Amino acid sequence: MPGDGRIEVDIAVVGAGAVGGALGYGLAELGYTVALIEKTPFNTAPQAASESAAQAAPQATMDRRHYGLSRGSRLALDGLGLWQGMAAAASDITRIHVSRQGRFGALTLDAAAEPFAATDPVLGHILPAAAFGRALHAALAGRDDIRLIAPAALRAAVVTPRGVRLTLSHAAQTLHVLAALLVGADGADSTVRRMLGIGRTRRDYGQSAVVANLDAARLEPGLAYERFTEHGALALLPRGENGYALAYATDHAHAERLLA
Repeated sequence: MPGDGRIEVDIAVVGAGAVGGALGYGLAELGYTVALIEKTPFNTAPQAASESAAQAAPQATMDRRHYGLSRGSRLALDGLGLWQGMAAAASDITRIHVSRQGRFGALTLDAAAEPFAATDPVLGHILPAAAFGRALHAALAGRDDIRLIAPAALRAAVVTPRGVRLTLSHAAQTLHVLAALLVGADGADSTVRRMLGIGRTRRDYGQSAVVANLDAARLEPGLAYERFTEHGALALLPRGENGYALAYATDHAHAERLLA
């Protein structure tokens, strides 16, 4: 039945995607009580054999796209204890072939030549966003010091002498959350930012990012490509055993032509 509820925590994080969710987990590891507030439902159930990654994704931002993770990011996730739930779905990058359209020569970065090669011969990883989200949310759901509030709509954020008071719509009730610290991890068009009157500086680089999953007849395991073209930088990142994740930063007009 409709009603009011109250929660008091050390830190409230609005937005439980890759950034907000991992931050909330790390803060709890440091001993803080955390409220994670997300506008979409959490989905931590195992993926059915007949279910696509897009259907099983916990959030819209954790769909069939892929994350490119540097070795440093992997080490950070490992330090939090999150990587072991993601590792099986990840593809390693051991070499990167770099070239420029219309120019002679190319450069190959090789993990085997790095100082860490003997113990950790990778430059980075490609990870399905849905696999990242599923492992993250399963880890979050297993903690008593993290209160998951989803789906929830943020209605108000007010700074008080005791901290920040949030008013949420959640499960057919109004919920009040009081926190000493509020983190807005709810995207570029942040509701938290708008409600608290925090300004922003925006710079348009005149580019769009085109992303796609490509199937390949041949794939050399561990080899990624970066190609600088007349329209912008293009990356082909190996995903699994039979394809690449494409990321192409190009001018708006060229992006529209590609999408068409």
